[in-house]
Amino acid sequence: MLERSSLQITWHVWHAVFMREIMARITADRMATPWLIIEPLLYIGLMIGVRKLMSQNELIPGADVVGWLLLGIMAFYLFRDALTRSMHAIEANHALFAYRQVHPFDPVFIRAIVELLLRTAVLLLLLFFINLFGHEMLPIEALRGIEAWLALWCLGFGLALIFSVAMAVLPEIGKVVPLLMLPMYVLSGVMIPLQFLPYSLRESLVYNPLVHGIEAVRLSFYPTYHVPYPIDMTYLWFWACNSLLLGLILHVRYKRRLTAQ
Repeated sequence: MLERSSLQITWHVWHAVFMREIMARITADRMATPWLIIEPLLYIGLMIGVRKLMSQNELIPGADVVGWLLLGIMAFYLFRDALTRSMHAIEANHALFAYRQVHPFDPVFIRAIVELLLRTAVLLLLLFFINLFGHEMLPIEALRGIEAWLALWCLGFGLALIFSVAMAVLPEIGKVVPLLMLPMYVLSGVMIPLQFLPYSLRESLVYNPLVHGIEAVRLSFYPTYHVPYPIDMTYLWFWACNSLLLGLILHVRYKRRLTAQ
């Protein structure tokens, strides 16, 4: 019998965990798969309705309001799900640690990959139907959009690594982090264009790395969209890479505690 290499073992572990995670994600209940598409559409309809009730101008300079909302919501959901779902991967897959080939990093990484694939597939599907029904919406700077999309995912994944370890020390963190997503949703420019906000508030929100990623995704579709500050992808990657590095260090440092909890 041929002995498998470390890379082969890792690949087989990731494949097995991936199949477990993807099946659990899309078959959790009857609405699990449809909700991936319905959720962003409901929020888009809600936000358009709110803007009408408030007698706000439905036009966003340089961008279409529906496309603007769709891109912002999907980009934020990618970050949110990569963080909030992946941080619970260790406790959900704890039985797998009976096999010495499985490490705490593996389920966190694979769950983040599942969220990346699902959110990307949903975005492409929505873009397909939008264009199919005559509403042209195509990326003008596709590479810029892909970079921002991946940077947002890396930031969510890096924070998931950190909080998955933190939850081993303080389990209540698992309840606090999802609560923080609502204010982050508001403060990341998902619903309201930042140029409509007061100057003092706008200057503070620029320090939020999510703002740079979400606006970069929008600019890849709408190059004429006006952003009242320079988009700095280096700043977003700085946060993403440092969160990944810190998360990996914590997983190495507390590996035994994570597998034994």
